[in-house]
Amino acid sequence: MKNYKSIVYNKKHLAGSTGATVEIYDKTKTVVARLEGLKKAYDLCLSPNGELLCVRSANGYFVIFSIASLAEIGKVEIDKKYNSVDGGMLFLHDSTRLYNIEVQEADENMACTVAVYSMEDLTLTKRASLPKKTYINDFEYDSADGNYYVIGYVRGEDGYRFIAKFSDGEIVSPVKITKSEHELYAQLKCLENRGHNSGKFTGNAESFLDRGFSLAKLYKYRKENEI
Repeated sequence: MKNYKSIVYNKKHLAGSTGATVEIYDKTKTVVARLEGLKKAYDLCLSPNGELLCVRSANGYFVIFSIASLAEIGKVEIDKKYNSVDGGMLFLHDSTRLYNIEVQEADENMACTVAVYSMEDLTLTKRASLPKKTYINDFEYDSADGNYYVIGYVRGEDGYRFIAKFSDGEIVSPVKITKSEHELYAQLKCLENRGHNSGKFTGNAESFLDRGFSLAKLYKYRKENEI
């Protein structure tokens, strides 16, 4: 297997990206599909139902690939006013929509938004703007309580790092977390959701994921043990 920049997998398939090429393997470790001609495509995301793969490029687009039919469904060009490099992305639990963090860099506050794309026709259905100076790193869906969680931070002299519930484009009931908690969990979510480590995390991330580290658990802990 190649030295991929990012890898995501489920019980049936594994996808790896070199940045220019994405290869999809079945459980026998055979390449069953290949996406070529990509540029800076380092972010991968699998849908919960295992049927879709999102390949996101730092050049401002993402491609949706059907694992079920082994064919490309379509390419989405992200609005040029926004940058989605390093931002989180996540298929919703029913696999019908995709969350994508998009930042309006021209804005002096680096306005962060959550764009929601429909997988039915690959259209932008909603753009939720976050409060000024607030940035989301990544997402998590907790099947046990049915809530989405986000990890992020608020910039400025009074800034802080947080985990919160996320509902209908709104950050709900944020709780403060420590700098070390933010760095660790943001890296773990990046690895889990998008298949790569940005290089700041030096621990064995896979072992932390296997041990069940989650935003939901940290959120509940910090609700009872506030900073």
